[in-house]
Amino acid sequence: MPDYLMPGASPETLIRANAANHFDWFGDGFRREDGVRWKDGLIAFPRPPAAVAGERLDAILARHRTQEPREIACWSLLPTVPRDLGARLLARGFDRGWQPHWMALDLARRTDFAAPPGVTITLDHEGEWDVEELPYLRNTRLPPTSPRQYRFAARKDGRIVGQTLLHVTTGRLGVGGIYNVGVVPSERGRGIGRAITAFACRHAAALGCHYAVLNAATHIYDRIGFVSLGYGQTWFLRPEVLVAEPPTPTQVAFFEAAGRGDRRALGILREAHPGFDLDAPLASGMTLLETAVLSGKPAAARWLIDRGATPDIIFLWELGRRDEAAATLAARPELANRPVGRDGMTLLHFAAARDDRDLALLALSANPDRTARDRRYNGTPLNWAEILGRHEIAGLIRV
Repeated sequence: MPDYLMPGASPETLIRANAANHFDWFGDGFRREDGVRWKDGLIAFPRPPAAVAGERLDAILARHRTQEPREIACWSLLPTVPRDLGARLLARGFDRGWQPHWMALDLARRTDFAAPPGVTITLDHEGEWDVEELPYLRNTRLPPTSPRQYRFAARKDGRIVGQTLLHVTTGRLGVGGIYNVGVVPSERGRGIGRAITAFACRHAAALGCHYAVLNAATHIYDRIGFVSLGYGQTWFLRPEVLVAEPPTPTQVAFFEAAGRGDRRALGILREAHPGFDLDAPLASGMTLLETAVLSGKPAAARWLIDRGATPDIIFLWELGRRDEAAATLAARPELANRPVGRDGMTLLHFAAARDDRDLALLALSANPDRTARDRRYNGTPLNWAEILGRHEIAGLIRV
């Protein structure tokens, strides 16, 4: 019988088991160099020594530039190794992505959640899976590519209405990984997703697993008994950024220093390169100020503003400097229309996206262009407010 992670595991061990299951789920073909595991389009849970981290990332990107352009993803645990991995990635054109939410279930717990009336759940590798509107269908390999993968279908009136997949790893960190839980829109809210997840967990327990793990964007799995372990971090480099002119060593140095919050390094670089444009974005659209703010380095953001970087209002707002944001906008009302980031959102777009009445009132005080459109969805702030159901914001914009 295969070995699995034993009962009594710590949260830290469960996170490592979750990552190991994900790595196995990503499939074969990885190269391992200086603590970095990667293959075309994916860098998985890297742990390079700080002394070679930048060199290794540059080499990986150089190899990708000789191939057909594609998105590159990087998954990491937190804290990252090295600590400034995020700064190094942002400096090379990556965008900060979503945060995997690591969760685990002790399979000694009861998971007897029954399917709703009229719904049956079975292990099914051979069924008709061309189901319109079934989430994650494209992400699930058909048929499963490993004898340790088990696919489950929820059926109603003979029609597949839900799915999930169990991916089992063995050994010291062996667990059952839950992936691609999805229910067609017309059947949501009836408990099918919970029932099919519980069914997969019972199957994992029958195989000998002591834990089931997953990463989830929501907290619905706590109803089954999954507990939160913490978060990871992802980054993505878009194909159009990969084929653009790569950042120069000087740009990389500036952006890494901003992401680390290293004001001393920024000062040395500024002295060595007095003509360096502090507002010039990378091909990703990322600016030095945005890098400092996204990396949680307010002192570095303040340093950049004090030395001439355009004081973007939304970043001042996020840093909690609301009085300074209001004073800056009053002195420079044109900043209300300044597109920010790769999505080109204005201050009003941000207010609508966040349902932030105070931010909307601040933006409107500068008489902004209410017809400005973002670069990603080509929507006006009013479009955003209406689509997102921000009724109060929409009313303010219409006035």
